Amino acid sequence: MTTFGWILNLAAELELADPQGFAPSTRLACRVAAQGRRFLDICNTAAPAGVRHVAVPERSDIVLAWCPTPHARASAASRLVGPSLPVLQRANHRAFAAERAPTLPGARFVTDLERLRTHALEYPGVRTWLWKRPFGFAGRARKRVDGDPGSAALRWAAAAMEGQGGGLLVEPWVTIEAEFAQHAWLGVDGQCLLGDPTRTRCDTAGAWQTSHSGSAGLLADEVAALRRTALSLAGDLHRLGYHGPFGIDAYRWRDDRGAPHFVPCGELNARFTMGWFVGFAARPEVWEVLRNASLRESPGVARQESTGGTSGEVRPCDPAAADGTGGAREVVRP
Repeated sequence: MTTFGWILNLAAELELADPQGFAPSTRLACRVAAQGRRFLDICNTAAPAGVRHVAVPERSDIVLAWCPTPHARASAASRLVGPSLPVLQRANHRAFAAERAPTLPGARFVTDLERLRTHALEYPGVRTWLWKRPFGFAGRARKRVDGDPGSAALRWAAAAMEGQGGGLLVEPWVTIEAEFAQHAWLGVDGQCLLGDPTRTRCDTAGAWQTSHSGSAGLLADEVAALRRTALSLAGDLHRLGYHGPFGIDAYRWRDDRGAPHFVPCGELNARFTMGWFVGFAARPEVWEVLRNASLRESPGVARQESTGGTSGEVRPCDPAAADGTGGAREVVRP
């Protein structure tokens, strides 16, 4: 039996946004704890025989973190390594994916109020916008703005633009028809193991509700776009110095004429996600990857006690040779 112990810091984005002042409220801590228990249920449902998941500080063989932030590493029962705080911040900052991945037409990351006003003028047909702060999770740190923003909305935007790395991801508000996700593990050496696409359901605020495995509802070109985007971002993350779990959220939307469009990356999460193990439910090699990663001291994973040798291997690949774009190449099944 191999036991994975989890540091369930599901509010990691708050720490990334303000490492020094990070202090979640009691109410948020309770919500995070409840969601963490649900995440463990998902992990244990996906786990094969001989693998179980528990919350730290319960005794375990391998310790993992939702996101290996400084607080997570400080609370680990053993040495928990991972990318540096600046790398985690850059990888999870909304500008990172917005600058690199295909996104919604009219979406842009702006860093001051003048650019915010100018951008809105460039799209006179858009009356409703969605503003997103650099770090957010579970539908937090975002605001819907109908028509001309009032003083309260502008104060909210100005506060988001304060400090280094401040700004807003500004997107036209669209009608979303279906939501999907692509999950992956990026190795220290640039190898990228992709899970299967998942169908996601979120509430009206954008908070995750459920994930279902399989590509049902996805068109063939949408599946290809998901995989291509994930591998391209994996290459970008590898060059940044990130390694570990990540996921991209995608969606299909319809314009005013009813024509469908597909956005392969609405969000990039450089950490574990609620649906991550759902996407890997049919990929048993992921457990060996996680075990091997712990032995190599890969990000967000630490070995607490040795459980002996490992079996099987993942074939290496050249992270720069995927498709001529500099993206990572997918790890093939051994």
